[in-house]
Amino acid sequence: MSMLRCIEIKNMAVLNGTNGNDELNGTSANDEFNPGLGDDQVDGGIGNDLLILDYSQRDTGTGMTLDTSSDTFGAEGYGYRYTALGSIVYLDRIYFEDIDRFNIVGTSKDDYINPWRGNDTINAGAGNDTVSNGDGGYDFLDGGAGTDTLLLDLSSFSNITINNPILGINIPGVIQAINFEKFNITTGNGNNSLTQSGLINGAVYRSNEIFNGGGGNDTFNAGLGNDDQVKGYTGDDLLILDYSVDDTGTGMTLDTSSDTFGAEGYGYRYTATNSTVYLDRIYFEEINRFAITGTSKNDYINPWTGNDTINAGAGNDTVTNGGGGYDILDGGTGNDRLLLNLFNSSSSITISNPNLGIDMPGTVQAINFERFTITTGSGNDTLTQSGLINNAVYRSNDVFSGGSGNDTFNLGLGRNDEVYGYTGNDLLVLDYSIGDTGIGISMTISSSTYGSKGNVYRYTTSSSSSYLDYLYFQDIDRFNIKGTSKNDSITTWSGDDSINGGAGNDRINGRGGDDSLTGGSGVDRFIYNTGSAFTTNDIGVDTITDFVRGTDKIVLDKTTFTALTSVAGGGLNSSDFAVINASDDGELVAGGLADRIIFNQATGDLFYNQNGTTGGLGSGGLFANLSGVTTLSGSNFLVQA
Repeated sequence: MSMLRCIEIKNMAVLNGTNGNDELNGTSANDEFNPGLGDDQVDGGIGNDLLILDYSQRDTGTGMTLDTSSDTFGAEGYGYRYTALGSIVYLDRIYFEDIDRFNIVGTSKDDYINPWRGNDTINAGAGNDTVSNGDGGYDFLDGGAGTDTLLLDLSSFSNITINNPILGINIPGVIQAINFEKFNITTGNGNNSLTQSGLINGAVYRSNEIFNGGGGNDTFNAGLGNDDQVKGYTGDDLLILDYSVDDTGTGMTLDTSSDTFGAEGYGYRYTATNSTVYLDRIYFEEINRFAITGTSKNDYINPWTGNDTINAGAGNDTVTNGGGGYDILDGGTGNDRLLLNLFNSSSSITISNPNLGIDMPGTVQAINFERFTITTGSGNDTLTQSGLINNAVYRSNDVFSGGSGNDTFNLGLGRNDEVYGYTGNDLLVLDYSIGDTGIGISMTISSSTYGSKGNVYRYTTSSSSSYLDYLYFQDIDRFNIKGTSKNDSITTWSGDDSINGGAGNDRINGRGGDDSLTGGSGVDRFIYNTGSAFTTNDIGVDTITDFVRGTDKIVLDKTTFTALTSVAGGGLNSSDFAVINASDDGELVAGGLADRIIFNQATGDLFYNQNGTTGGLGSGGLFANLSGVTTLSGSNFLVQA
C-alpha cells in the first residue's frame, strides 16, 4: 500500500514538490512553486508568486483544466485532470491560492487553461486546447499542435489592431501568441481593429471566430467560417465581409434588424451541393456600418442605417440601402435590383434614369443596377425611368412608391412595373410610343383609397398572351399618357389628365376631371361614361384638341346622359342635338332649347341640357370643348347603352 507524503516548506523563494500529495506554503518574497504531480495544495501568500505545472508528464489521463478566480493576494483555483474520459477519479489535482503568475505545459489531449492577470507562459501542447490570457499581464501563449482556441481579453486596453491572428499575435507588453486556429477576442475602449482574412498566403482559410468590441469605433473582419460571431457594443462599428473569397457556394444573404446600439442579424451562404449546410455564416449584433463584397451568384444584401459600402459582384443581386446613412452601392455585373428606401426624407427628391446611376450627396451613390424598388418620403418627389436610354429602347421591371407629397412617376417600359402613389396629388406619366413593336395598349381602372388603381398593358402580338409591357398602379390621381401607333384603349379616373392616343383607332375615356384629350391620327372614339348619371363634379370639362369630323366620334353613354332619346348604336337624333352660335351661353342657360346636347360653334363648347326647356341645365352642364371645331352634327356622335 502506497503512503501519501506531505511536504511543507516555508520561508523559501523556490518551492519544489514531489509526485506525491504536497502542500507548499510561500513566504513574503516572490516565490516560485513547482509542486510536481499528485494531489497538491499551494498557498503563495504575499509577493508576486509563480506556479509551475507540467502535465505533459504522465500524460495518460484526460486533458487538463486550469481555472482561476480572484483571491486576496492574487488568484485561487484548481488545476486537474482525470484518469480517463468519463471518470471522476483525479489523475492529478492541485488547489492553489494567492498565485500571481503561471507557467504551464499542457497535455496531448484537449486542455482548458485559464490563468489569472499576471505575466503567464502557457504551452498547451497537442490536442484541441482552449487557452485564455487571463485579462491582464504580459503573456506568452503557445497553442501547440491541434485546433486550438485563444480566449483573448483585451478589455483593459484601447486602440488595439490585430491582423490575421492565425499567423500569430504580437502586442508588445500585452501578449505574444502562436499556434492558435480559433479566436475569441474582446477589446476595450478606443478604436480597435480585428481582422481574420479568408485568404492567407494565397490559400483559403476558414475558422470560427468570436470578436467583441468595446466603447470605440471598431472595425471587424472575421473572414470565413460557418459559425463566426461579432458584437460591436457602443460606438460606430464597422463589419467587413468578403464572400468573393472561395466563391464555391451559393449566393450570400445579409439581413439585419434593429438592436440596442445598431443592427443585429446574419450573413451566410450555403454549400453548392446542400442548401441546408452553411459554407459560411456570421451572426452579428450592435453593428452600425457594413463593407460587403458579394459572390458571383445571386446575393441578397440588406444592411442597416449606417454609412455602408456594398459591391455585390456578379450574379442577379438584390441590394438595399438600409433606409439611412450615406451608402455607396455597386450592383456589379448581372441583372441587379436596388431597394432604395428614402421614406424618412421630407425633402423633394428627383431621380432620373437610375439605371445610369444615382448620386444623391449625403444619401446614396449607386451604380450598375438594372431594376429598382424606390420608396420616397413626404416631399414632392419625381421618379423617372425612361423607356429610351441613349437612343436605345430600355425595359426594366421597377417598383416606385411615393409618400404624402405630390409625386410624379414615370416607370418607362417593363413587363412587371408597379407604382404606388399613396396620399397627395400624384401623377403617372406613361409613354408607349417608345418600343412600339407590340399591339395597342389596354387600360383598366377603378377607385382606390387615395385615387385610382388598375393596370396598363400591351401584348407582343394580337394572338399572344405574352406581355410586351405591363404596369400595375395604385393611389394615382392624374395621368399623362401617350399611346401607340396601334389601337389603344385608355381610361383614366377623376383627375386632370392629359391623353394622346397617337396613331391608330383609339378609344379614350377621361372620366372625371378637366382632361386634355388628343386622339391623334386614325378613327378615334372619345367616350363619356362615368358609370352613373351626369354630374359636373363627376365628369369635369375636357378639351378635345384634334377632333376630326367625319372620322372621329364622341361616344355618349345613356347611363350617364339619361335624358337622351336617341337609339343606342346610332348618332344623335334631331331632338337630342342642337347648334347655337353665341358669344356666351346666355341663350342656353335661359332655357327655350329642348335639345339635350348643345354645341356652341362660336366657342367650341359642348353641353348636356338635362332638363330641356326649363331654365338652366338641370343636373347637366358643360362637359367638353372641341378646339378649332366650328361645325358639328348629330352624326359626329355615337350613342351607347
